[in-house]
Amino acid sequence: MSYVLAVGLSLFLTGFFWQESSTRLQTLYYLLVVAPVVITLPYQIRIYPYNRIFILAILFIFYSGISVFWSEDISGEAIFHQFKKGLLLLSLFLSIYTVNKKFPAFEETILKAMLLCGSLLAV
Repeated sequence: MSYVLAVGLSLFLTGFFWQESSTRLQTLYYLLVVAPVVITLPYQIRIYPYNRIFILAILFIFYSGISVFWSEDISGEAIFHQFKKGLLLLSLFLSIYTVNKKFPAFEETILKAMLLCGSLLAV
């Protein structure tokens, strides 16, 4: 699963440079990042190291989700939108953690790939 996440994150992060359509990029993110994280979520939650940043991120996501209840426009659609936003953020955190744990040089490699894509498109 970590290989799928590595490919998904690589394509998603570099996709900002080579993909004109944000709809395709969203679809790519849902299929190759969110789906594997949701499938492995019970396992991910058990092994994730709970440091301060992760706890603050979870609290922010939780606060963002419940803030819809004291807004003027409370509807099923608004609740779903906030839940989806929280799930996307959580899947991004967990996918980055999983890929960095499996491939320690991923950050350096993806940064070089993004710089290369940006340089090629700037020419």
